[in-house]
Amino acid sequence: MCGFSGKIFKNPIENREISDLERLSTELDRKLFHRGPDEGGSLITKNALFHHRRLSIIDLNHGKQPFFDENKKRILVYNGELYNYRELKRGLSIEGESFLTDSDTEVVFRMLCKYGKDAVERFYGMFSFVFYDMEKKKIIAARDKTGEKPLYFSVDENSFIFSSELKALKILKKVKIDPFSIVSYFNYQYIPAPFTAYKDVYMLEPGNLLTIDIDKWIVNREEYFDVMEVEKVNVSFKDAKTRFEELMRESIRTRLISDVPVGAFLSGGIDSSLIVKYIKETGHKELHTFSIGFKEKKYDETPYSDMVSKKYGTIHHSFYFELQDILENIDIISTFDEPFADSSAMPMFFLAKNTSEYLKVALSGDGSD
Repeated sequence: MCGFSGKIFKNPIENREISDLERLSTELDRKLFHRGPDEGGSLITKNALFHHRRLSIIDLNHGKQPFFDENKKRILVYNGELYNYRELKRGLSIEGESFLTDSDTEVVFRMLCKYGKDAVERFYGMFSFVFYDMEKKKIIAARDKTGEKPLYFSVDENSFIFSSELKALKILKKVKIDPFSIVSYFNYQYIPAPFTAYKDVYMLEPGNLLTIDIDKWIVNREEYFDVMEVEKVNVSFKDAKTRFEELMRESIRTRLISDVPVGAFLSGGIDSSLIVKYIKETGHKELHTFSIGFKEKKYDETPYSDMVSKKYGTIHHSFYFELQDILENIDIISTFDEPFADSSAMPMFFLAKNTSEYLKVALSGDGSD
């Protein structure tokens, strides 16, 4: 997980305003530090402020952000991982592109430089990014197909403000509560995108991208992927099962691409157990798995996770969640950008916090739930 935030101006700002941006950059660093404790970076020009915090997973010694060309005319901040970055890099290399790093960040950057917004449809992974091309006077912002990585934004007559989290965006913009969104929260127990808890601040929806023509200051939103428009295939149940297994294996294989150890959350249910099975089939030897348990037996699933761990020979860790843990971790509330009604948030936070003592990356079956 990484995080970024920034502000791009329609017109160049005065020198005295740059010192204000330097102060704001320091505040952004504090707000986003938890998203990327490994490395921080900031870039300030007369046209923009970009700030980034990095959790390094691929090419640990390179890939620092903001990522930009030698003239600082094209700038990228990016959060996520492209699972097909090696294939894209090979294609670009054949076409004559040269690379300075082995990071997927540089692949995203060079794809956007070469193909513009059309590059997004070639990306396979989880991501959000903002790309600023001063020469073409264009801004491109996008979010992955299923919305794994967040992206909030606000546009007024003078600037485009963006962030991975609302709490950082609020450093760059004065906000007011949107009563309509609060009503939506009480109706649905969440605030549906593209709306947020604040007026004139929006979440970019999954499978969407924004482009801004800086000269005309025209904002266009495009849906490059609609999850409801899936290709229908007429196959037998047997063939469907075979294809499902192929897709699962490929999905797991690509998500294991990492320069740091990868583990897995394991509840003992169907989803997480399948993930552990397919990870082990790749030849992964010392797989660490992590479970959360409860003293109350009717809620406790650790006997099931223990069975799966034993079957596949994982190095298993179980953490037991009790009332005292709620009191000790109550500060999780401050990390939420908006009202949040999912009761599983506290135990999942507890599980992730304990897992982070062992490794940075863990695959989870939570999405399919």
